[in-house]
Amino acid sequence: MTTYFHAGRECRLGSEAQFVDLAPVWIPESPSDEQTARQLFPRGLSRHGEQYLLHGHHDGNKSLMPLELLMEEIRAHYYPRIPSRFVSIFASLTLEAARDFGRAYSQRRRNSCFDIREVECKSASVHDMDWINAQHSTVLDRIRAIHAYWQQQAKSNPPNWEALISLPASVGARIEIYSWQQGRWVATSRIA
Repeated sequence: MTTYFHAGRECRLGSEAQFVDLAPVWIPESPSDEQTARQLFPRGLSRHGEQYLLHGHHDGNKSLMPLELLMEEIRAHYYPRIPSRFVSIFASLTLEAARDFGRAYSQRRRNSCFDIREVECKSASVHDMDWINAQHSTVLDRIRAIHAYWQQQAKSNPPNWEALISLPASVGARIEIYSWQQGRWVATSRIA
């Protein structure tokens, strides 16, 4: 088993260790959308998958939706053995990388807190986030970057690795909690 570190924006998972599974697709207001989503993801979706596939991004940044769609199309066609981002939980390789991720992404989305948990799993697919976070001048440049992401190539030095852990997975209890106080992130609880 390998240990990874999940930075949970908005502290949604609660404080205890838990088993995180895929959520069944349920769209009562649109049976045709529900049928399409179930055909694509018959086992269900992760929170990330629900957010992008069904609801749009929670911070109103809909420009990420076409990127996630293109990434999924390329993965499904060229790299089908790699788990979809829509059925995965994301984690960092080190505790410090999880802290950095939590600080950067929670602040950008104006969240008031984030927590860090250990995730143990037998396997994960590890990719450099900088391929998808970088600006690209053409669609072709973006497509090449997505292929490099799925091929697990390092873009930056050091790489900004993220582990895709296919659900279901066992997520440990909180080991750290951070809250935004007076213009900075403060560790309000540290168990580790």
